[in-house]
Amino acid sequence: METFAARALARAVADVEAWAEDEAAYAEYERTGEAIPLAAVEEWVRSWGTADELPPPATCKLSS
Repeated sequence: METFAARALARAVADVEAWAEDEAAYAEYERTGEAIPLAAVEEWVRSWGTADELPPPATCKLSS
């Protein structure tokens, strides 16, 4: 029972930490208007393992 409780607690803490990171990232987006467009991420991921692998996309100002 202790192992189950410890795992559940660890999972809950990880969820709260992830939520806080997401909130901070969104707050930064709201402040700057900068993000990485999904299309750029998709293009980057499609290039993985190819001879023409792309570097990670950079943030840019998104239009509202």
